[in-house]
Amino acid sequence: MQHTWRVYSPCMRDLRQQKRHSFAKPLLMKSGSRTFKADTVDISQNGARLVGSLPELQEGTAVQLVFQIGAKEFHTVEAVAVRGHVGQELCVKFERLFDTGLIGLAA
Repeated sequence: MQHTWRVYSPCMRDLRQQKRHSFAKPLLMKSGSRTFKADTVDISQNGARLVGSLPELQEGTAVQLVFQIGAKEFHTVEAVAVRGHVGQELCVKFERLFDTGLIGLAA
């Protein structure tokens, strides 16, 4: 199995200045006309780390993350791919600061 790393420099972990939350919840990730199921590993106001059967995305590819925040309520966040390990992990940076209170986390 061949793996391709997409590296963003400096590393996203070094760029995070907001509080990071462990957050293991499912979401939908949309990229173009494709939709993928993913799970968050951690999240901050600046970005998130996702795992799952994810596609290879070029650095800077626009994605939308769809969080379920109620029984029938959803919140969509615009983001860009910054690095990942094909089929396993993807880190995204949000276009705007994300209000983590929307998903039940303190800012």
